[in-house]
Amino acid sequence: MKKITNMCNKIYKYFSEMNLLNKLSLVYTIAIFIPAIIMGIYTYFQYMNNMKKEVSQNSHQMLFQIKEDIKRKMVIIEGVADNIAFNSKVQNLLYYGMEFTPEELNYYINSIAMPIEYALNFNGANIYQISVYFVNNTIPEYNNFLKEERIKDEEWLKNFKKSNEDEIWIYPAKSNKFDFNMASNETNSKVLKMAKKIKSVNGKYLGVLTIDILEEDIFSNINTEMENRKIFVVKGNNIIYPNDDDDIQKYIRLHNEEINNKEKGDYFYNNKLYSYETINSLNLKIISKTFVNGLAQETLKTSGYNILAIIIGSIILAIVTYFILKMLFSRLNQIVKVMEVVAQGNFNIKIPIVHRDEVGKISENFNILIEKINTLINDIVKKETAQKDAQLIALQYQINPHFIYNTIDIFRMKLELEGNYEIADSIANFGKMLRYNINRDSQYSTVKDEIEYVEKYISLQKLRYGNKINFKSNVPENIKDLKILRFILQPIVENSINHGMKESKKEFLIEIDFIEKINNLEIHVIDNGKGIDKEELDIINDKLKNFKSLDRVKDTDKNIGLENINTRIKLFYGEQYYIKMESVKEQYTKTIINIPYIQD
Repeated sequence: MKKITNMCNKIYKYFSEMNLLNKLSLVYTIAIFIPAIIMGIYTYFQYMNNMKKEVSQNSHQMLFQIKEDIKRKMVIIEGVADNIAFNSKVQNLLYYGMEFTPEELNYYINSIAMPIEYALNFNGANIYQISVYFVNNTIPEYNNFLKEERIKDEEWLKNFKKSNEDEIWIYPAKSNKFDFNMASNETNSKVLKMAKKIKSVNGKYLGVLTIDILEEDIFSNINTEMENRKIFVVKGNNIIYPNDDDDIQKYIRLHNEEINNKEKGDYFYNNKLYSYETINSLNLKIISKTFVNGLAQETLKTSGYNILAIIIGSIILAIVTYFILKMLFSRLNQIVKVMEVVAQGNFNIKIPIVHRDEVGKISENFNILIEKINTLINDIVKKETAQKDAQLIALQYQINPHFIYNTIDIFRMKLELEGNYEIADSIANFGKMLRYNINRDSQYSTVKDEIEYVEKYISLQKLRYGNKINFKSNVPENIKDLKILRFILQPIVENSINHGMKESKKEFLIEIDFIEKINNLEIHVIDNGKGIDKEELDIINDKLKNFKSLDRVKDTDKNIGLENINTRIKLFYGEQYYIKMESVKEQYTKTIINIPYIQD
């Protein structure tokens, strides 16, 4: 296992270090050849399966035709036998016998014996012999009419007469031909023999009729000269026509039970297809042996040619593709070399554009990118120069805020020394507010810092209004460190004091509530001042929602803080976030700020 892992690692390392052209060529070749070989193998097996099915169908069709031809001949023989056995003239002759008079003898020869001779010569089954064996001793033998004692020792006759059958088929059997001197003239040919009892109307046994047909005639449709197929007639475990065959005998011994239990079937054995059909009335099996080796060789040859054609075509395609890729990669390598030069800091080089294809487009876009980089570098240089100038100016002015802080601290300490602590605290708060306002390190602050900023502002307002103004905030502990935009609460509180307390003699209360929504935070700034008219309120809300200037609203100056905050909220958080106002005249005004929930 370790050797296999090491070998796989070496192959992977070798493949990884190949250049891209060789990688693509190798992958392309593998992608063509492996499917081609798999397709060839699949095609071969498909051809083999289709060939076996076709051979099986052809074999059964041929066996069926042979079977039907045999049954047709048997039907003809049965018809001839019925015509003779049930002929009234024949039955009367065999039942009553005859006298040896010229008239009766002439009637016997011409009216009874001759029609049987005609049936022997003119039939559709090529009948070889018709014999009528009778038991009435008053009848002389003539032509096809013979005494039964000639065949009294035949085993089949003894068994047939003992049985309840009226007719039987015997195969293989001997054909009996006799002359009138009681001599047997038997042939060596095997025949299919049909025997039928001849009985009178009242059931008296009168004799037996036999009709023979040579086996080469009954099996005349069996072609013994076929090159790839042999057909045999089998009874039990023995081949009875045309001759013995070792392969068939092996097949019968191996599959005897299967063959005997089925009417028809197929079986592959030793590269041969065996198919069989059954003739039940004769208890025979017709077996076809087809040699599939020759057909398989043809199929293999065809598949081989197909695979060879695919491989040759794939090789040609791979070679052509290789040279096309080589041309393409030579141009890509040129681009890579230019990129390496650019990576070293040279932005004054360009890729020459030869063709307007995809590689040409890459070259063109790369040249455009170099131009944009040069433009950006020039812009950055200019910005850095301007920034350094601004830093120098800022350093010059940094003394001013510190001077203001130090001056405010001098005033605060002077007031404390004189015992004026309230004004000293107010000046201290103002200094902290000024420091908070001037500190521009971040656009964001925390909820806690913003509330503290508002509280310091309210403490300054108390110097003017005293206890007439009060402030209350409801801040849940979990949102005190939440990030919000700087300076969005104090201007609203200032707006409420400036315009809500006008001409009001009652205690003025400002309350700030923080309400958590799904992914959002709502801030409600509520005062109990004089409120806003509905018409004016609608105009203000429309302007705030649609990001319009509020300078046309009545009492313009009071909306500058709202417009500023609303604009900042939309710019920082998006158009879906803005200020909304609710108010009832002489009761309250509520300013609602909706912003996203940003947790540090």
